[in-house]
Amino acid sequence: MDGSADYTCPAGFRFSSKAEVLLHVSSGALQRALDAQATLYDRTTLQAKYDWFRAYTGWVLEIRAGGHNMSKMFKFYAHLRYGLRIASKEDFMSYLRTGIVPVRANDECDTSGKDNIIAHLKFHIKRLPPGWIKETKFSDNGNRKDRFFTDPVTQKVYRSKKLALQYFNTGTAKSHNPRESVTDMYMFDSCTDLLPSLANKLKIEGAEDHQSEEASQSLCRKKRGTSSGFDQPRGKKPKTEKKRENGYCKGHERLPAAGVK
Repeated sequence: MDGSADYTCPAGFRFSSKAEVLLHVSSGALQRALDAQATLYDRTTLQAKYDWFRAYTGWVLEIRAGGHNMSKMFKFYAHLRYGLRIASKEDFMSYLRTGIVPVRANDECDTSGKDNIIAHLKFHIKRLPPGWIKETKFSDNGNRKDRFFTDPVTQKVYRSKKLALQYFNTGTAKSHNPRESVTDMYMFDSCTDLLPSLANKLKIEGAEDHQSEEASQSLCRKKRGTSSGFDQPRGKKPKTEKKRENGYCKGHERLPAAGVK
């Protein structure tokens, strides 16, 4: 090959010179790329579950809170530029074939605003190998965004693309180990219970109610476990009953929800 020839590594990266190829190999980047790509064969991982989705650039997997008291989270295939949101893989593939946007509505999850968005997940990231996941987390009514890049092999998280690329190219960069991996949080199919760790990030009416209700119920369960009421002085009600009368464990009304647009 002459000096202008392109070189393509097994992970799909292209190089314009032999020197670039040698640097890619000697730095360990090639092996890290192959190891990351190999995780796509493990169907217990999120990146493997959505490997098919990587081909559709411009689309993200959107996670939203919804349901009674914002106690559930839902998935949508979203094209942010065109404002499209599709609730199932079946409807998504149908849209790609026909160009017709499905009219099915999800009355449990409002998609008209941004205040109940939990995260956007992207599975195709330029200059990073297949298997990496970009997670954009939303908080403060959707006004704050924090971006995280997950290495599929080590499960370590990098707080910027610059750090993720630094690790991929050199093998060293500042990272942290998350309490819950992206697979732990988002492996569900279309709907599941909202995780407490995610509810804490949402500052919307309903999510706060759900969070306080969960905490109240948890505290009540602990009190029932340590005090049955028989050791209370006569004439006095158990503390948990007093808390209930004061609304400590009281539920909340269901929030109105708009259909999918």
